[in-house]
Amino acid sequence: MKTILFSISFFLLLFVEIAQAQCGDSCLVATPITVATSGNCSYYSCSTAGATPTNIVGRCGANSNNKDVWFSFNVPAGDSVLTVNVLGGGVGAMTHPVVSIFRGSCSGLAYLLCAAGSPPASSATLNYSHFVPGEQIWVRVQAVGNTADGIFQLCVYAPCTSGPVLNDHPCSASFFPMSSGCTSFSTVSNICATHTAGLVTLCSTPWLEDIWFKTVVGSSGYLDVHLQQGSVFSVAAAVYTGNCNALVLEACNTGTVGAPWPFIHMTDLIPGDTVLIRLASNTNNFPGTFGVCLSDPC
Repeated sequence: MKTILFSISFFLLLFVEIAQAQCGDSCLVATPITVATSGNCSYYSCSTAGATPTNIVGRCGANSNNKDVWFSFNVPAGDSVLTVNVLGGGVGAMTHPVVSIFRGSCSGLAYLLCAAGSPPASSATLNYSHFVPGEQIWVRVQAVGNTADGIFQLCVYAPCTSGPVLNDHPCSASFFPMSSGCTSFSTVSNICATHTAGLVTLCSTPWLEDIWFKTVVGSSGYLDVHLQQGSVFSVAAAVYTGNCNALVLEACNTGTVGAPWPFIHMTDLIPGDTVLIRLASNTNNFPGTFGVCLSDPC
């Protein structure tokens, strides 16, 4: 009886995987999906178990010979920022999903971005901020190399239905308290941020999606800006003094975050002054989340 039940369960699972694999097995037969413009995900179910590899370069840990499935969508009017989420996990599901997006045509795909997920969440999410309304985008889903294929869910949605973030401009900077030491970080996001034009910066970075914070300098005149990796791993940061409409650049830095030393270390600020901190992704069109801590080391 146990053997019969096992066999039935196995074939039911196989049937489900095959049924859910009926999405595009190549770019040419990509499954069309609709972008959710209400800010809520509408998930499409599929599986890579019955798919074949496309044999184009794999990204974010996937190999060119990994099985893949394809989707396509048209960018809605008025939306240049979209989020793509692939959710695995559970019985028969993919545990290490990879999602990649492309523009162009199937005969000339132009890679844009990728993201990978791992247990326990098994969720891969990417945010891209410079889509062109009306253009067709291609989505490729596969597993990280040498991990199991399986069922997953996919959604594409517009995250910025309420407009830009509140701290999108130096004059609307959010207050960020300074601590005596960075034992914890606050997670911030520059998704839905826009570019603040007309500011001097010595750092070579596009500053495409910047967010703003302000803090009050302590009695020592010191300020350390610490950053922690999130979905964004390379960040640009700058410190300004002066009025929010007439800012003076004091320091900036770009690079990979998460090192134990401060991302920016300042020693000659005026106690009691309010300074503004500008933060942005250091990679074109790739907003997301990262951790921030401001401290007075003295």
